[in-house]
Amino acid sequence: PEGLRILDPMGSTPEGTLYHAQYLDGREVALLLAAPGSSEVNASRLERLERAIQIQHVNVARIYAAGELENGSRYVVLEKLGGEPLSPFRKH
Repeated sequence: PEGLRILDPMGSTPEGTLYHAQYLDGREVALLLAAPGSSEVNASRLERLERAIQIQHVNVARIYAAGELENGSRYVVLEKLGGEPLSPFRKH
């Protein structure tokens, strides 16, 4: 997305790859990129995330932007939260 610089990969989710990114004003965010042609299930999840931009609550990560890139990849720009990854606690 325009005005956003990718700094480092943070991991992956069922929806796509998560990156640590930064706006030109210095604000650090998380960027979720889905691969072009991702499954309908992932596209549906991303559409729900796009609609969640309206939600503002202290216990919910803020969503700043969402859309589609020229190559067809969908993206969501989220609040970057601190802390430890939850992946070690995930049940397989």
